[in-house]
Amino acid sequence: MAAMRGRPSKGDQAKRSAIAVRTSNVIKDRISRAALENDRSITQQVEQIIEAWFALETEFGGPKNMALFKSMAQALSLVETKIGDWQVNLEAFVAARDSISRVMDSLAPPLPPEITELFSDAQQARDKAREEKDALFPQLLAIVGGKFGSKQTDTALADQAAGCPVPYTPILDDDLSDPQVDAAILSLDLSDEHAVLLRKYHQAKRNERIGSTVMDQAVNRARRFEAAARQRASFAIRDALRQGNG
Repeated sequence: MAAMRGRPSKGDQAKRSAIAVRTSNVIKDRISRAALENDRSITQQVEQIIEAWFALETEFGGPKNMALFKSMAQALSLVETKIGDWQVNLEAFVAARDSISRVMDSLAPPLPPEITELFSDAQQARDKAREEKDALFPQLLAIVGGKFGSKQTDTALADQAAGCPVPYTPILDDDLSDPQVDAAILSLDLSDEHAVLLRKYHQAKRNERIGSTVMDQAVNRARRFEAAARQRASFAIRDALRQGNG
């Protein structure tokens, strides 16, 4: 049998592979200094750095968590630069806490589609109604202002409207019911064209209010959803701790 040459294999863990890496002189100098301080070759130092990085990544739960903690660290560094040590300065601590909360909020998974779609649809409806209302307002101001004066007219002048049960300001600023709008039209003796404008204006105001109300409902649903998720998470953590202690 022919004699075996070279050292015997100690398994896959003993095998070494070469990796060609190009880096800047600054990084090379840092690695060289670290190798000298730790009594290692440059190759050994590079390998130790890579192993330490992978170990740290594993300890923190993987690349995703590492990226999160990096963002948090950057936020804390900014606070310390602008305000002070967050472990000593209360203002800095509050800013640091808020900064970390903003980092977490920026990474939050989306809410259920039924909530986000409800909010989005209501917002579009509100914005559309607001644009329509804002477009009609100058026309109505010119019409009604010609009868009662400008919006800044005092109450006494507004009250001079003969037999008008709805003074000028409430006609444009209050969300009148349909009967009240009809009464205002009769009192102001508006033409059919102007009456249509006034009705459209108050309908747009109602639609705007409805849209805002539905948006608030969507926000409240989102808060309830998050509160329920927080409660479930609290129970899950409690159960995990109990199992660990058991």
